[in-house]
Amino acid sequence: RSAALALLTWGLITLYVIDPRVMRPSEAPEASLRRILLLLDVSPSMQLTDAGIDHKQTRARRASDVVMSILDRVVLEQAKVTVVAFYSAAKPVLVDAKDPNVIKNILNDLPLDQAFEIGKTSIPDGLREAYNVARPWREKSTTLLVVTDGDTVPATGLPVVPPSIDRTFIIGVGDPRVGKFIDGHQSRQDASTLRQLAARLKATYHDGNEKHLPSETFAELSEALPIKEKRETGRREAAIAAAVVGG
Repeated sequence: RSAALALLTWGLITLYVIDPRVMRPSEAPEASLRRILLLLDVSPSMQLTDAGIDHKQTRARRASDVVMSILDRVVLEQAKVTVVAFYSAAKPVLVDAKDPNVIKNILNDLPLDQAFEIGKTSIPDGLREAYNVARPWREKSTTLLVVTDGDTVPATGLPVVPPSIDRTFIIGVGDPRVGKFIDGHQSRQDASTLRQLAARLKATYHDGNEKHLPSETFAELSEALPIKEKRETGRREAAIAAAVVGG
């Protein structure tokens, strides 16, 4: 009886603690479809090499790695991805994509900065264009990811967040301590400005220069996006068997 009770207790507690297995349909209906809106900085400073764990990646490549690490954990059959690029202005470059290879090609291989006139990076213009794209979408259906190395942001005049945006995550790339020389000035990740921007947008800021998103940020994402389950191979089955045998 002691052994049976121990098996039953362990099995039931284990089944209670581990995440439930969710069966999702292969295609989500439009009414429940989630959206990922990626606002991507493509200014020339994103080609500087000071990112990654060893600081030997370009900021653009690091941005690609961080974004793909997120998309690799999202069930893309249940979500659509739209990409808006910004530099001196902002333009949508990909709308409602589901193929991760297409998204990766956009992030890695296209010289998107050549689509803009030379000028200063404008995060407000990027936000304004992203909000215009998202405005017609269903309320609280969209997660906005802003990936940038930072820029000066005016004290007032930021566009109003549309109802379709549920959560916003701001991810900084580039060394936040040591700058690189470009266009007559030192460029580094402007972490303090990005934190202030996150506070004004009620967003979550993450320094993605050396680390991918932490588990608590993924926990926030899982509330807004269909995240792939972590397979706990054998543990669930062992818990079920223990509960049955113990019972």
